[in-house]
Amino acid sequence: NIEQPLSEHGNFGVLLRGGWNDGRTDGFATSEVDRHASVATQYRLRRWLPRHQDIVGFGLARHWLSEEHRAYLEAGGTGFFLGDGALTYTPETIVEGYYRAQVGSHLQFGPDVQLVRHPGYNATHGAAVLIAARVHAEL
Repeated sequence: NIEQPLSEHGNFGVLLRGGWNDGRTDGFATSEVDRHASVATQYRLRRWLPRHQDIVGFGLARHWLSEEHRAYLEAGGTGFFLGDGALTYTPETIVEGYYRAQVGSHLQFGPDVQLVRHPGYNATHGAAVLIAARVHAEL
């Protein structure tokens, strides 16, 4: 994981992240991913809006399965999230955009939109659009 501010006062920054799992070890966290690469950027809207702490962000992620994990699912195996017995493997790609509004000194809230291409690593599945709300509270 690398996070780097690219402007004075941290108004603009970039994030690079990568991950690897051997595919034989059960690495359950929040999804079944053996290889991960992502890049993201976020910008604090100090210059354009009166809401000086608000942030807009964009990201791109790519996920792959290891050969072992892929073979297991293609043979009809199931994981915690994956496995419908008919895997036509292709990597999964996610494009994300979000807005984070600072509401008071301890709360952040905003919309999040993701486009997932080939969800579940399956070429036969169409793209999925996910719309969510992000909430972050500090006590």
